[in-house]
Amino acid sequence: MYIYRTNALHGMNKYLLFIIVSTLFFSCTGKRTGYYYGKEVCHGEVQMIKSVSYTASMKDGVIHKDSATQRIVDYYDKEGNCTEIDIYRPSGGLREKNLFSYDDKGVMTELKAVTGKGKLKYKRIPTFDEHKNEIEEKDYYSDGALAGRITFSYPEKSKQVDMNFYDEKGSLNVKRTILFDEKQNAIELNETEGGTSNKYTCKYDSLDEKGNWRKRTTFLNDQVSDVTEREIQYFQ
Repeated sequence: MYIYRTNALHGMNKYLLFIIVSTLFFSCTGKRTGYYYGKEVCHGEVQMIKSVSYTASMKDGVIHKDSATQRIVDYYDKEGNCTEIDIYRPSGGLREKNLFSYDDKGVMTELKAVTGKGKLKYKRIPTFDEHKNEIEEKDYYSDGALAGRITFSYPEKSKQVDMNFYDEKGSLNVKRTILFDEKQNAIELNETEGGTSNKYTCKYDSLDEKGNWRKRTTFLNDQVSDVTEREIQYFQ
């Protein structure tokens, strides 16, 4: 699943929780084991994914796309590593660019987020266990100060991930649980922040010739929330 957020301090982008999208750690070939926050499970050698997210509403029992909220382009290398994510405003202007670094074993070492003009916004440093599952992630502001951190645990291997979001002072702000189906697509996300709890569920439609989804509909507390459509290009 691909979840966009600005940083650990500010938590989830409330616009669209499941933008599968942004900022995170991806492998798109199935060559690697382990869990990365935001890991997108794809079939085939993906080169690029273009996605558009829309607000959505239900009218006469039919889901309708309303206005576009953002456009995202993900780039991958031939090893299946996400190398860059470009996030655009609905108007077309570049909002943010995420740049990924890996070690010689193909394990993510750093993510840098820069503005459309190239100014550093923040950076993200992950920590993994011996099974290549991410166990902690720290976000830092451009001046090097800690912005927040996330911890990860795995009650059911490959089926569930629990996350705790802490601010720069170490206070727990958000708790989140993600559930996956047998294809490792995120199907449910439960979030508690303060005294408020929300449940997000996802429905996947329209698979391409490789078996990757082209359309996802997200529901917030059983009410339709948004629709994401994507085009996938593969290495020849």
